[in-house]
Amino acid sequence: MTTLAYKAAEAIARPFGYQRPFRLPHDEAFGQVAKINAQNAAPPRPLYWRFDVEERTIAGTSTYIFCSKNLEPQRRILFLHGGGGMLRATPLHFVFVWHLVTQTRAEVWMPFYPLAPEHNVLESLDACFSVYQQMLVRTEADGLPLAIAGDSAGANLTLGTCRKAIDAGVRVPHALVALSPATGFEDPNVLANFKAQELATNDPILCTEMMGLLLQTWCGNVPLDHPLANPAFIDYTGFPPILMLYSTAELFYPYTENIPAAMRAANAPLEELRMDGLMHDWMLVNFFPEGAAANVAVWNFIRNHT
Repeated sequence: MTTLAYKAAEAIARPFGYQRPFRLPHDEAFGQVAKINAQNAAPPRPLYWRFDVEERTIAGTSTYIFCSKNLEPQRRILFLHGGGGMLRATPLHFVFVWHLVTQTRAEVWMPFYPLAPEHNVLESLDACFSVYQQMLVRTEADGLPLAIAGDSAGANLTLGTCRKAIDAGVRVPHALVALSPATGFEDPNVLANFKAQELATNDPILCTEMMGLLLQTWCGNVPLDHPLANPAFIDYTGFPPILMLYSTAELFYPYTENIPAAMRAANAPLEELRMDGLMHDWMLVNFFPEGAAANVAVWNFIRNHT
């Protein structure tokens, strides 16, 4: 059973979720997306008051680096935000980053990677890997342990970035955190199955129309079973410890368990937290018990493995 605090948060999220612009015709949808992205074009000012913030452009990608003003970092985290490959980071993502810095004593790197409709998932992944390579340059000097974490589309990029690091023969992160990853797109009937799941669970964050647009744009001209873009088809051989969180009420759930199955098949060290009845990306909100518990699980996992 979900708590009353969670139910209240879900009710608040329903009119403000990602769904509204994507139920419009495509041209209008991207017009609304552009307005949302313009509002989220830079980190909120409180992060500049609370942390040292370094702004860098890495291979054309704006990247923000957050670190405590008073404490030396004990680890370095690459955080890859979600948004269906179309939306920039939201205030909730920055709250999540805030807690990563303070609760794990980390230096957190957050790229604003290229988005659809101008760019596809493999171009987003290349940008994230370029940022990761620059993290490695700094890490060669101080030896800090590394982690990569991401939510939704960012979880896919997290897993793909690690695979690219292994394939390139560069240092692999010590830990990965994948929150509500997106999958199932290889199924020709995926949108019908998403719609059935949407009607059954009424997730307030995602909708089938958003996934249809994602397929046409961010996944455009990319094989839907691509071994870097679709986490159900990644080769997890050689991966570090992974923490994966997901819920049975998410739009992706009919396919989500294919991902941990692929991880176990490759003997990847996996900690899996499956929740019942929670909305997509619930772990970005920590003012209800389910979100707070997910945040603590993430912080402890990162502390224990880095």
